[in-house]
Amino acid sequence: MITSLETKHLNKEFKELYKISFPKNERLSFLFLSTQLKTKRGVLVHYYDENNFIGFTFSVSFKNFTCLVFFATNPEYRNQGYGKKILDIYFKENNQKIIFLNCEAPENNDKENIKYRRFSFYRRNGFLPTSLVMSFKNVDYLSLVNRELNDNEFEELRNIFLHYGCTCKIDTNILSL
Repeated sequence: MITSLETKHLNKEFKELYKISFPKNERLSFLFLSTQLKTKRGVLVHYYDENNFIGFTFSVSFKNFTCLVFFATNPEYRNQGYGKKILDIYFKENNQKIIFLNCEAPENNDKENIKYRRFSFYRRNGFLPTSLVMSFKNVDYLSLVNRELNDNEFEELRNIFLHYGCTCKIDTNILSL
């Protein structure tokens, strides 16, 4: 049985999995992440199967939204259904807000390509693409949400990105992915 444990500290397990799961250009500093936890804007949750650390989620909350900023499964437990189980728990624990995340657009349908695999995983697990493309550190990310957005919610999501200095563009071709 998978259990979740919210923590306020970036421990060794987290740091190691974070470094191997995300390329350097996608990572935020440990100082920034710690500050988000201390101000209670950020939430770090570890997931365990018995005593085995299987992954984590790091989220930041806004008025009507929760951003799943980082989600990783320990390589030892990938492709065994743990990612889906973690997301199921995450959805239950965050069901009061619209959940969004950003991932790089798949460049082709190569099932071995990590961008394709990530995007497909999120689509299979209930995330829907929006037409919003956010740029951060010169990388374009697709914004995915856990449910359809109305016009006001879409604009609120766009404003979150703009507030943090990201650039945004609309690309309706994404909706066909």
